Amino acid sequence: MEPQEDKQLARLYDYTKCHIGIYLSFAAGISALLGTEKAGWFVSKLVAANTGPLYASLAFMVLAGMCGGVVASSTIECRTFADFWAKPQGPQSIRFLRCQGKFWAMLEHLFFWLSLLLLAYAVAYGFSNRG
Repeated sequence: MEPQEDKQLARLYDYTKCHIGIYLSFAAGISALLGTEKAGWFVSKLVAANTGPLYASLAFMVLAGMCGGVVASSTIECRTFADFWAKPQGPQSIRFLRCQGKFWAMLEHLFFWLSLLLLAYAVAYGFSNRG
């Protein structure tokens, strides 16, 4: 049974690496939106009406990346998926951040989806207020 768990751990590591790449791309895109006030009617109207949701979206994307970093770095230190999932993971020097691996994975996904929802809201709200 251990080889199957090792495969599961390896898949989690690969999956998380892919997610971190997505987080970096989305964060760069949101940052570009926030930094382009005079890039034409689309971007200027979108950004002018939605700086709050866009900054919050960027913050949640950064948090998702940080949680993904904890997941990825913790998987390489564990022998089995069960070890990662049930045992405390996270920064060694900050005791209150030592949580189970499943908690870090849940936070990673939560922050990612919150970021996407805020980004979608900002775009939809920007289109509805194009005037």
